[in-house]
Amino acid sequence: MSNASKQSFQLSPEQVKELTDRVTNLELGESRASILEIMGPPDKENLCMPKRRSGVTGWTCRELIYYMTFDTIGSVRNKSIHLMIDRQDKLVDIFSDIEELNRGDFEPCR
Repeated sequence: MSNASKQSFQLSPEQVKELTDRVTNLELGESRASILEIMGPPDKENLCMPKRRSGVTGWTCRELIYYMTFDTIGSVRNKSIHLMIDRQDKLVDIFSDIEELNRGDFEPCR
């Protein structure tokens, strides 16, 4: 970014397109290492825990979150992209405020 005062996730229109293109090209089943190589480090990472009554102990999925803020005509948009990685370190689900990026199955993370 040319402006040092911008937060790391504030993107230009070209950067938004580049990020969404990267997500579009990700394949379900892709390894976490490959995703990090393509996407770079996430802005936030969470370990998802199953519901208590499920009988599963420990985390079920790792959630990699990429935030972006960009200006549109007359407003600022805040969006996020969530990449869900299962315990085998494979991409199982993508969900986002950007509808066309959503695909996969969240079920392994429950």
